[in-house]
Amino acid sequence: MKRLFPILLAVILFSLSAPTFAQYEEDSFIEAFIGPNFTLPTGHLKNDLVPDSLNATSGIGFDAGVGYYYKSNLVIGGYFRFLHMGVEELDMSHRIYSAGLYGKFFFADIAEGSGSPYIRFSGGLNFDKFVTEVVDGSILRYRELSYSPTPAVEFSLGYHLKTTDAGAIYIEAAYGYDFSDGVTGEFKSQKSIWGANNQVVVLRAGVLFNIGPKE
Repeated sequence: MKRLFPILLAVILFSLSAPTFAQYEEDSFIEAFIGPNFTLPTGHLKNDLVPDSLNATSGIGFDAGVGYYYKSNLVIGGYFRFLHMGVEELDMSHRIYSAGLYGKFFFADIAEGSGSPYIRFSGGLNFDKFVTEVVDGSILRYRELSYSPTPAVEFSLGYHLKTTDAGAIYIEAAYGYDFSDGVTGEFKSQKSIWGANNQVVVLRAGVLFNIGPKE
């Protein structure tokens, strides 16, 4: 967890300073965003891991991405996100690294008003690194084990608030679901099988830059 604090601090400082130095033209056509997230595990990750000491707790990560304004109220883009969760009773972490595509639809024209609610749908691959009980020699140990990549989707609701002509800040709540039931990880030729699909609730906020103008 301590290793995340420098990342989070850098993201927050970058987010706070960005609107003061960035210069953008009107009629923007590209958005770029970055910001921290807060992950709340649910379902299998939260309640059903064996042994119980592996159950996940909440944690802090970050999101980043770039999108293209296909229409004034529709953005298509790509994302990278890092979700971090603690582990009950252990000084270890469940981690999810994700990359994929997203589509975002604004309910109001952000070029005309100060802000707009939006919905976003994301889909891509999760690269999971989960704490797992393994046999090391004749001893049971915990290892942060990498599992095979899994398809994942996310649906989110958010609000985009313009701060300057340069860009905006955003807040967002999301529900994520991956199809990891049965995927495998390996430790010293021993295979571990993940027992169910994973579900998370993610709260996020950050800064968004608009770059233009469109030619």
